Amino acid sequence: MDVMTQFSYLKPLHGVQLLAPNTAPQNIGEVRFHLPFAQINTLPTFTANNAPIWQLKDEGERYTTEMNLYQHANTYQLDVNCEGIGSFTFDKQAMQVCWQSGGTGFEHYIQSTAIACWLELQGVPCIHANAMSLNGDAFLFIAPSRTGKSTLTTQLLEHGFKMMTDDMAAIHQSHGNEYRVYPSWPKIRLWPDSAEQFIGTKLDDTSSQSDNTAANKHASASLLAIKEQKKVHEKFAKHELEVDTLQGNVWNESSAPLKAIYFLERTQSNQYQCDITSLTGTKALFLLLQNSMLADAYVSLGLETQRLEWMSNLLQHIKIYKITYSSGMQHLPQISNNIKCHGLLV
Repeated sequence: MDVMTQFSYLKPLHGVQLLAPNTAPQNIGEVRFHLPFAQINTLPTFTANNAPIWQLKDEGERYTTEMNLYQHANTYQLDVNCEGIGSFTFDKQAMQVCWQSGGTGFEHYIQSTAIACWLELQGVPCIHANAMSLNGDAFLFIAPSRTGKSTLTTQLLEHGFKMMTDDMAAIHQSHGNEYRVYPSWPKIRLWPDSAEQFIGTKLDDTSSQSDNTAANKHASASLLAIKEQKKVHEKFAKHELEVDTLQGNVWNESSAPLKAIYFLERTQSNQYQCDITSLTGTKALFLLLQNSMLADAYVSLGLETQRLEWMSNLLQHIKIYKITYSSGMQHLPQISNNIKCHGLLV
């Protein structure tokens, strides 16, 4: 298995620093784990005689994502077949990737599904959520896909919040009953109308912008400076925006203690609404499990009992709320201000 290329992104990912082989850890951010990582030209093929222990199929209007997870002893292989095609092989000590050229790069998939699989094996649950920080504390915002979660959390930047993660949050239990969230790579994904609202630029079906002078001029009012803007992948309308962390002071690059979790429920009413209510017990536990980053993969990984106990303990120490709010960009500033006031009082 000859190494074709070596990959070591400069910024840690959810508390994990990816290290190229024979590379010493670097002091470039707050890290909990170091994970040796390499791109290779062939992977061990132990899937031929094995059925997958977990499968996921997600069909959009113009795309289909298929994922299959296999296990052989203590080694796992995650096969991805989407706009990017390839495999991740990993155990608790290291990860390798074999990826086909062309299409979406493996970085798109490692920052969510692959790293979530690895973290779950370390006992770190991963939730489908955006993480924001305010006054040094972390807050998670959970909502179904395509319901405006990233749009709302981007609006929160204008109310003193800082971004930490987009689309996934790993909840690390540190000392005793303290839970911490670590930042992801500084990228956010927005639907085209939201991207235009916040940074003032629109992509056509094929373009990518790395020189966002015009965008950053427009975005200065919202503090959001963008280094690169592109489509998530060719057949998916969402835009991926790489945030310039040196401008605007909108990205929190340190870990923060988790203070509260918010479940978002957007209504279609044209009248303003922002009701924040407390959730406890079975309802809160069900929503957390329902919004696991890997759906029910934790069952196939043999983590169901451990995860239930972990989540139950979390609910004894972290407050959970439901925010019911009205749809419409015009309501977001007032809704965001209400969320800020609530977060400061939690």
